[in-house]
Amino acid sequence: METVSILKQFGLVWFFVIFLIIIGWAYWPSHKKDYDKAGRLALDDDKDEVNSAAQEKDGASGDKESNA
Repeated sequence: METVSILKQFGLVWFFVIFLIIIGWAYWPSHKKDYDKAGRLALDDDKDEVNSAAQEKDGASGDKESNA
């Protein structure tokens, strides 16, 4: 029984250390630029779609004006 208790405590400490390593890696200052880029990825995609739709709209209206 004593061995099981020691293994449980060791497992708890082991997982806590792994958790701290993951948190430390995630908040390391050199990773900030990568996380900012990833955070803007979805917004940049939407911005590109809006710009391409606006360009298509401007191109289509420009074609009608030149034909008229």
